[in-house]
Amino acid sequence: NIAQSKGSFPKKGEPALDMTEALQSPWQSFINSLEIEPENLQKFPPVSQSSANAAQSKKSSLPSKKKASEQDPDLKQQKPLKKEKKSIDVSPHKKTQSNQHSVPESSQVPVSIERPQNQPKIPLSESQIAKNLSEEIEAFLPNLVPPPSYFTRCAEIPTQLMKGLERSKIAGFIKHIDVCGSSATGLCLKEHSDVDLIATTASSIKKQNVMGLMKTFANDVKHQGMKKVCVIPANVPIVRFWHPHLNVECDVVFNRIESIAHTAMLRAFVEQDDRFQKLTLLVKKWAHAFECHGAMRHRMSSFGLCLLVIEFLQNTSPPVLSALTSDQKWRVVCGDMVFLPFSRNIQTIGQLLLDFFKFHSDKTPKQLTDMADPLFPENNVSRALTVDNAIVIISKINDTAKSLSAGTSFTELVQSPSTSFGGNQITNKAQKNAILPPAFTKHAFEKMTEAQRTEAVT
Repeated sequence: NIAQSKGSFPKKGEPALDMTEALQSPWQSFINSLEIEPENLQKFPPVSQSSANAAQSKKSSLPSKKKASEQDPDLKQQKPLKKEKKSIDVSPHKKTQSNQHSVPESSQVPVSIERPQNQPKIPLSESQIAKNLSEEIEAFLPNLVPPPSYFTRCAEIPTQLMKGLERSKIAGFIKHIDVCGSSATGLCLKEHSDVDLIATTASSIKKQNVMGLMKTFANDVKHQGMKKVCVIPANVPIVRFWHPHLNVECDVVFNRIESIAHTAMLRAFVEQDDRFQKLTLLVKKWAHAFECHGAMRHRMSSFGLCLLVIEFLQNTSPPVLSALTSDQKWRVVCGDMVFLPFSRNIQTIGQLLLDFFKFHSDKTPKQLTDMADPLFPENNVSRALTVDNAIVIISKINDTAKSLSAGTSFTELVQSPSTSFGGNQITNKAQKNAILPPAFTKHAFEKMTEAQRTEAVT
């Protein structure tokens, strides 16, 4: 049709008509090739200026009728082809013989394909869930850990306190002060971080005189500019104060060799595999979100949560953490550094987090309330945890394992724990009516045997 409108066909040796522009901009190229009168252009939709310029340049590059006749004299004698006027039907409903009895255009309704809205979601595989968790955790972890400058300033607190005690009357009775706990191992959270300090006294100080020494130490710390200084007479007496420069709470305990040994053991595991540090931070964040943390409130202590992580990582295949030998335990108690070999386990942090809650989901309340210290077996780490609170903790571990296995985001769980698990709160020991799982009441639970309790909790 374009060639007929031009009045001639390209001969041998002449460039053929290029339809590339017509395909790219069909309306504009088609109009320009047919040379439609300007008054008829209003029938076609407007075209951008760039497309019009491109089509006009393409038209100028084609051989015109005048130039072709000048090059070939025979074309002057050739009769031009008759132009046949054909009406272009642009209607989407073109009438044919087969649809003569079809519905008129005015009454035709466009057919819309509706897709089912409530399609069942395809369950993700465990490997895909673990991969999604790993990617989420790597982006979530930097928001949990304090900056490196925090640990540097925490290491300067013992030197500052000892310098302030040089002119005190108890200067000769306190040998040194050390940082221990999560601030020394890097297992502390940004929003729940406090500094634990251990003050070691001289051997001449008797045990019954330690409380008087702590009160004198509290007065000296107050004169150094510390705020909210108080002495807490618990089973393990604590001198607590607020450090104004660090904006952090500090707890000072006297003559706690166990805490120094625990810090050395945890530091050795952190240096063996960084996944231990990552998993411990995630478990602590989970425990704070679901109110399972706090030995003062008869719940899990920070060291108890660390032992749960260590127990799991030592039972993976192959183990992520090594089991300490008796010689290594003795060296840790004596304060020596222990270097453990690297693990051959290649599991991702997402897979380890998913398996952690599955591993501890079948625990009994007795296993949580009786956790032996790996360095000092006579010490019960979770002695402050009550049975009622242990039941609720196990229930929350089970719910978390099911939610993560179903593909729920870990960030969503810790940010909205009340909506995820129905808002069950753990009660203190002093409260009479502890919240138990809805399957049974407290009165019925007290009459059950140990096996029946375990079955009911499960």
